[in-house]
Amino acid sequence: MSDTRATRLACGHVELEPRRRQLVVDGRPVALGGRAFDILLALVGAQGAVVGKEELLTRAWPGMVVEENNLHVQISTLRKALGPGGDGLIATVARRGYRFTGEAEVRADPGTSAGPAAMAVAEPARPRRTSLAILPFHNLGAAPEEDYFAEGMSEELTTALSRFGWLFVIATSSSLAYRDRAVDLAQVGRELGVRYVVLGSVRRAGGRVRVIARLAEAATRGQIWAQSFEAATADLFELQDRLSASIVGAIEPRLRRVEASRARAKPTESLDAYDHYLRALWHLFPRTAANYAEALAQLDAAAALDPDFALALALAAHCHHTRCVQGWSAHDGADAAVAVRLAEAALAKAPDDPEVVTHAANALAFYGHGLEASIQLLERALDLNPNLAFAWFVDGWLRLHAGRPEEAIERFAQALRLSPLDPMASGNAAAATAQAHLLRGRTGAAVEWASRAVREAVDYAFPHRVLAASLAHAGRAHEAATAIATLLRMEPELTVQAYVRRIPLRDSPALRQLIEGLRLAGLPEG
Repeated sequence: MSDTRATRLACGHVELEPRRRQLVVDGRPVALGGRAFDILLALVGAQGAVVGKEELLTRAWPGMVVEENNLHVQISTLRKALGPGGDGLIATVARRGYRFTGEAEVRADPGTSAGPAAMAVAEPARPRRTSLAILPFHNLGAAPEEDYFAEGMSEELTTALSRFGWLFVIATSSSLAYRDRAVDLAQVGRELGVRYVVLGSVRRAGGRVRVIARLAEAATRGQIWAQSFEAATADLFELQDRLSASIVGAIEPRLRRVEASRARAKPTESLDAYDHYLRALWHLFPRTAANYAEALAQLDAAAALDPDFALALALAAHCHHTRCVQGWSAHDGADAAVAVRLAEAALAKAPDDPEVVTHAANALAFYGHGLEASIQLLERALDLNPNLAFAWFVDGWLRLHAGRPEEAIERFAQALRLSPLDPMASGNAAAATAQAHLLRGRTGAAVEWASRAVREAVDYAFPHRVLAASLAHAGRAHEAATAIATLLRMEPELTVQAYVRRIPLRDSPALRQLIEGLRLAGLPEG
């Protein structure tokens, strides 16, 4: 048979599309691993001839020495995938190999003209959302039977990243087509219609596993991020979950920053609702009144283009809430009322989007439904996406103000594990951890965590407030006074009473202790 890679092969109810590496049975795509697909392609391409076991093993496991039982497993998988009659389509030839018994008809891909152009496959349209594919991770260990762990990492990452509503993630069944192949990232991007590619490797040796992951832009083949993760192999499946969560926590915020940079560089007249949303994200840091005003303008534009864009509504609620707690609003309740309205509207439109739920819960805890109702919303958000670092932080923040500091510390720790490279996120989590320790009377730990927070988010006032209060409660008056002087350079109009007016959680023991610490440190009463 001529070049089977460039044709569509049909045999009754079964069709094989080699270029797309897709099996179609009774008109429906069937998920098939890369090795099984290579074996099936070899059998069909042999046009009824017997294909030896050694040849099939070489096709499916190039450069590896594996047990023949692995081939039996793949053949069994194929027979099931081929549907009714699948057992008869692949015959076992004793002591020799296997044979495809059907007669394959060569067809051009649908919608193509005759001649060489008929072999070309149209590139899939790129989704409106940020798109990526997680390629199968390579097993660098000596044991091929451990391939399952490497493939499991890819599957876990695909599942975890798919939970982020702003991401379009290619299904594992399509990404598996690139297993055990030298890939050109630009080609992968074109064939799958994605902007970004995640790839990596797994090596297991000496009771430990090392995973190396890399995020790249497909078209330019440029590396955006890379990191290695290492852990003991005591429980492989628990380890797989933990490593997956760590990788997702590193990749997701990095993708947001890259996409925000792309949107900022676009001409204004070409932006759609999602681009306005990305522009708003760009203006969230550093936290200034001017930046948040611009972010809200971008989110208003996004909502005007798409009134059902729940994530834009939820982020706008977050911005109005931040204006209140940072003292940038007029204290007439207008920002708080808008935050509640937007949060409720976003929840109504997208109750199953974990980011929407998280932003809404944060705003509603302060100005709407109260702490306990919002904590229940956060539990839902984390059920939907347990790898969302921001949800862990907000959940801890609300539990801290509800007087449950130990629960809060656990949640802040998880937020830091998931997003250790984002200075603003880690600075917030470290400062909140300090406040939780302060509430438990552990002033030494509070000072240590607050000092870390200031180092990680040097231009943000919240860690400086916590550091000043922690030093004061620890009896380190001179250092506390220095911290207050630094804080007042950042917020010249700040007084105790002005700060009290910002935060509506009058019954929060954590807030009361923070305010008392600021008084002790020398913050003017106002």
